[in-house]
Amino acid sequence: MFNSAIIKRKAIHEGADICGVAPLFRFEDAPKGFHPCDIYPDCKSVVVFASHFSLSTLQAITNSLYTFVRNIMVEKLDLISFHLSMNWKKMALHQFPSLPLTPMIIGIQSEIMEGVYFH
Repeated sequence: MFNSAIIKRKAIHEGADICGVAPLFRFEDAPKGFHPCDIYPDCKSVVVFASHFSLSTLQAITNSLYTFVRNIMVEKLDLISFHLSMNWKKMALHQFPSLPLTPMIIGIQSEIMEGVYFH
C-alpha cells in the first residue's frame, strides 16, 4: 500500500530533511495560478519537503557564500523532486515534479509573491 509514511521515508532517503503530505484543503486560499489543481485538476494532495539551510552563510561579509550555498540547495531540492516523481511514476501514480525553486513573478504583484516558492 502507498501511504504518507512511505512518501515521507522516500523523501528523506532522497535527501530531504523533512517531508509532509498536505491535503488539498490547505490550499483553499491560494492565489489564482498557485492552487495545485491549477497545475493538475485531479490533484488530491501535495507532497512538501525541505532541506536545512545553514544560517551561518548569512553571517558572511560577502553575499557570494550565501549565493553559492543557495544555488547548491536549489539544485538539491530540484533533484529530490525529480527523483521522487520518477519513483512514483514507476508505481503508476499520477505525479509531477515541482517547478524549479524560483519565484514565479511574471504577471503577479510582488507583495503577493514575497516568500512564495514552489517546493
